[in-house]
Amino acid sequence: MGEALPIKPHHFVDILADFGRGRTDFQPHPYGHDLHTVAARILAEHDLRLLIAVGADAVCEPCRHNAEGICVDGMPDSQSRYVGVPEGKEEWNRRIDGRWCAALGVSEGEETTAAELCGRLLGARSTIGEIYRELPPSYAQQKSKDLAVGIQLLLRQ
Repeated sequence: MGEALPIKPHHFVDILADFGRGRTDFQPHPYGHDLHTVAARILAEHDLRLLIAVGADAVCEPCRHNAEGICVDGMPDSQSRYVGVPEGKEEWNRRIDGRWCAALGVSEGEETTAAELCGRLLGARSTIGEIYRELPPSYAQQKSKDLAVGIQLLLRQ
């Protein structure tokens, strides 16, 4: 059995929400990050061992915006226009991942499985509006719906 895959909670959530929206063919991104590879592993191995990360994770490692473990990318216009959303993704990611860790009852460095984390996410879905409180309620509502479908699909595989 190999090492646990380091993953930020919000990356896990985003993968499952995308899966819930019907996305199954994750492709390489121009930024060079490894979301496509990590998503494929999670979707193929629901008992994959995960290592909760708040800093750079397996998705971030090869990304062109990863500067020695710090994300130097700016927030997209679709989110940066809202009050309270920081200019940089590093601050935003740490904020969101901290909230996810609290909601899921996990800590950085903790090991779990994808299936176990899915179970925790089902219990924490009601907190999505608070986790993404800087964004419009419609964002959290859609994320919650997509996440529920993605979890169910993953666990049925």
